[in-house]
Amino acid sequence: HVSGVSFSLRKSEILGFAGLVGAGRTEVLEAIFGMNEKQSGEITLNGKTLNIRSPQDAIKNKIALLTEERRATGIFGGLSVEENACIANLDAYKKCGLLSDKKMKKDTDWVIGAMRVKTPSSKAAIKNLSGGNQQKAIVARESERAHKLLIAVQPTRGLDVGAIEFIHERLVKLRDEGSAVLLVSLELDELSLIHISEPTRPY
Repeated sequence: HVSGVSFSLRKSEILGFAGLVGAGRTEVLEAIFGMNEKQSGEITLNGKTLNIRSPQDAIKNKIALLTEERRATGIFGGLSVEENACIANLDAYKKCGLLSDKKMKKDTDWVIGAMRVKTPSSKAAIKNLSGGNQQKAIVARESERAHKLLIAVQPTRGLDVGAIEFIHERLVKLRDEGSAVLLVSLELDELSLIHISEPTRPY
């Protein structure tokens, strides 16, 4: 149970969200994303009060969640790395009503290279990858989509230095493109570092 929570997050802003385990952090985020029903209070986006009862409602309002439990809830285990990397943005890969395998493979190969995802190929089942490599693919997938709000829960946990830097760059890029980012982390150094990063263009 969580009460008395109130905060504002503006467009083109990254807001750090911290708290110890058991402080109610997860409950707040799941209420925003529609995974838990809130008993009272309001969630507003661009001045409009949202009635979010499920994750589908959140997604329709261009709210995305990088879940903390990516292996359990963030991947489609029976699908390939390529399908997981592209499934959230399939409209971008349609050509004459059909999916362009060439474009999907090109973008997935970029994800694999940029994030250093260790996989036999883009067609390998993502469930056979290590947890860290699954995480890299999912973070890259969500950072390539257009969001009004991205909730990123410990997106760099368990990753190498290169992947951490890449993820920070992707979050800043989303901010610079006009998205709001709610960054949840147990690492105060991470929140401080990404919070003070300057926009790459004026607003």
